Amino acid sequence: MKSSLRCPKCGSFNVEKGHQEVFPSTFMKDTKYSMIKALTSSKEFEIYACMDCGYAEWYIQEKYLEKDGQVKAVASYKA
Repeated sequence: MKSSLRCPKCGSFNVEKGHQEVFPSTFMKDTKYSMIKALTSSKEFEIYACMDCGYAEWYIQEKYLEKDGQVKAVASYKA
């Protein structure tokens, strides 16, 4: 989906790119270190979503990947 901008589920080319930053504190217990942990280990994602069927793929931004630079889907979601 990222390279072709085509939905693998329905074949549509009506794909939009978005951006989301995920903070670990969203999933952590509230402690005095939660904010520090959140600010130092948040990750940014690129999101590609089909505007026809709702299928979406999340990709971690390349700056967070291993040295080989391979971009891998980290999650898929259908609304």
